[in-house]
Order: sequence, then structure tokens, then C-alpha cells
Amino acid sequence: MQLNDLVAYLNSTMGTQLEVVDGVVSMGVDDMEISLMEIMENSSVVLHAKIADRPAEANLEKLSEAMLAANYMFEGTGGATISYSSDEKAYYLSRYENIAILSGESFTQILERFVNTLEMWRKLVIDFRAAPVEESSPAGSSLAGPSLAGDDFSHPADAFMRV
Repeated sequence: MQLNDLVAYLNSTMGTQLEVVDGVVSMGVDDMEISLMEIMENSSVVLHAKIADRPAEANLEKLSEAMLAANYMFEGTGGATISYSSDEKAYYLSRYENIAILSGESFTQILERFVNTLEMWRKLVIDFRAAPVEESSPAGSSLAGPSLAGDDFSHPADAFMRV
């Protein structure tokens, strides 16, 4: 199987008109841009998308901790990995798959899970931005963002079934 075959399957089953250009496909899902890239050297296909720009808040410890916890054994990422681009000051979601063992159907399922995971993390970052500022130090400094612990936070790993 090659990326061209997977894209042909997506086009026939989902009614898309995607095209592979130089081993890369860009597709829009709602307001998200997802790239599919074929890496011939190791027979992989990579699903890659921007989650969101880093919030401007001064302290991102809780958000970063939630992202790192989600990366642990891929429990909150649906098999993908969250990363951070310091050049772009943005978070990304990526997933590598061995293209040789994929079928059109299995790839469609992986893509759907990837999109669902991307939507979940985008919502979490947006919610983090919208949360009220928490007063945390006597010196008057503040930490912005929602509480990522306690009753009001559902850990992203809870959205995935553990086997």
C-alpha cells in the first residue's frame, strides 16, 4: 500500500478530491488542516496537524503537564504524539503508521481517531485560554488557565478505551 492508494480509497469512500503532491496531501476537516506525508525511507505515513498556538499566559505548567501525561504510553493521544514547535510557538499532533500494513479501511479509522483527538486537544487549549485567572502567590502574580485537576477537568486519556 502507498499513500496514493490510501488517498484513492478516501476519495472513493468519503467523496473527497484529495491529491498527493510530492508525497504530501493536505486536507481540511472543519477548520483544521491535516497533512498526510509518506516517508519512503521507513515505509511510513505521517498524520500531522497543528493543535493550536501556545496560549499567551505566563505559566503553562498545568497545560504542559496534561500534555506530557497524555503522551505517556499514548493514553490521551489516541496513538499520536503531542509536540511543541518553539519556532512557531505552537502545539502539534503527529502519528506515524507503517504504510505497508494499512488497508484503506484501517487508515480511515486511524484518520478518524486522529481528527477526534485533534478536536479534543484544540478544545482543551481553547478552554485553557478562556478560563479565569487564578491568584496564586502573595506577590500578586497570577497563573492563567483552567484547573487541570479536580472535578471540573476530564483528563484527555479518559476519552480513550484502555485495553
